[in-house]
Formats: sequence, structure tokens, C-alpha cells
Amino acid sequence: DLEQYPDALDHFQNALTAARSVNQLVEYELIHCADASWRLGRYTEAESMLGAIPVGVTARPGIRESIQLAEASILLSQNNFAGALREARLALADGKRLPPESAAALSVIAGTAAAQSHATTKVAESFCQNAYDRAQEAMAPEAAAQAQLCQAGALLSAGAAPRALPLAESALKFFAASGQHESEWRSLLYLSRIHKAAGETKAARTDASEALEIIARDEHDWASSFQTYARRLDVTAARKELAETNRKRETIQK
Repeated sequence: DLEQYPDALDHFQNALTAARSVNQLVEYELIHCADASWRLGRYTEAESMLGAIPVGVTARPGIRESIQLAEASILLSQNNFAGALREARLALADGKRLPPESAAALSVIAGTAAAQSHATTKVAESFCQNAYDRAQEAMAPEAAAQAQLCQAGALLSAGAAPRALPLAESALKFFAASGQHESEWRSLLYLSRIHKAAGETKAARTDASEALEIIARDEHDWASSFQTYARRLDVTAARKELAETNRKRETIQK
């Protein structure tokens, strides 16, 4: 997953057409299309895709948790932290059926949402640690990096910026090397917050500037698809925060 969402959506739409032509694996391609659609801020299309999966199919192992993961992810991207935490918790409650990588992804959502909502710090840290443990169990380095970023966010919310720093730096290193732009700029956003909390304003501004440069490259490459992506509430809020930090840098330089 290189987080090139417009290309991913095109690919999965073609795969869905092919699956429908032979009436095989349609439900899986619907889930893939839904995932790529919500990531681009095309929520109505994503919900339509998920709603097109027959009721008798949605309870199957592999399908059920994929739908739950998509629904929790949508809520998190809409900054509905209470809703995302609730949905992720419900899915994790059926943990015996969950593959470790799915459990890791749901735990990242729960931990991130808990850190941003009114849940206790211990709740957020517990979910993040579970995410990392399940990622290690699955031998999934991307999931482990996402878990580290989740842990960094939980620690930052708890006022433990020094402990959060190496986790965010490790996540950034992985995402930069793998070319995952959204996760890379989100790692830089976390680092900006961490450095700001530590009083390191120059480093915070550098992080923000680098994050904005990555976003600008995607804006150029994605053309019209970027417009709906940029309207996602989490993306809008992140860009506003990064721009504010970067403006302070420009003001000082002047």
C-alpha cells in the first residue's frame, strides 16, 4: 500500500468490474473500492459499496472485520473520535476471530481515537500496545509502524513528549523509506507536536514545512482527486495546524 489512493481506486474499480463479470469475489472488491473511496473523501461512494455487500455475506470471517475496519476508519477520518472508538471496540470484542493484522489496525484506530477523546491515558496506551503486539505477531512492519505512531500520540497526549519522540521518528523512517506519503506527513505532524511540546520551535517548524511539501506533491499528482481528499475533516485540520506552525517560521525568518 503506497497510499496512492487515486491509482488504487482505479485499479479496484477495474477489478470489481472483472469480478462482477464472472460473479466471483465481488464482496472483496467492493470492500477494496470502499476503502480507496473513503480515503479520498468520497464517503457516499464508500458507504454505497459497503451497502452493496449482501447481508448473508457480511457475517463471513474476513468480510465482517473488513467492514468493521472500514466503518471505524471512516469515523476516525471524520474526527468522530467517540464513534470510531466505539466501533473499534465492538470489533475487537470479537478478538478470537480476528487475524492479528486486523486486530492491530483496529487497535490503532481505538488508541488514536482514545487519545483524542475523553478516554483515560491508560486506555489509549493499552490499545496502542495491543496494536504493536498484534503487528509483531503478524510480522507486519507497516502495521508495527502505525502502532508506533499511535503510541507516540498517546504518550504526547499524556504529556510524555520525550518518550513519544523515538517512536514517531521510527515510524517516520519506515514510511519515508516505503514511500507512503500520507503516513509520512502524519508522522511529521506528530513530530511537530512533540517538538513544540518540548519547546523546540525550530524543529517543529521544520517538521511542519516538510509535511506540507509532501502534501503539496500529492496535490499536484492527484489533480482533481485531491479536492475531495482535502475536504476530509482530519486532513483539513492537519493542514491548518501545519500551516499555522509553518507561518510562524516564515514570520521569524522575515
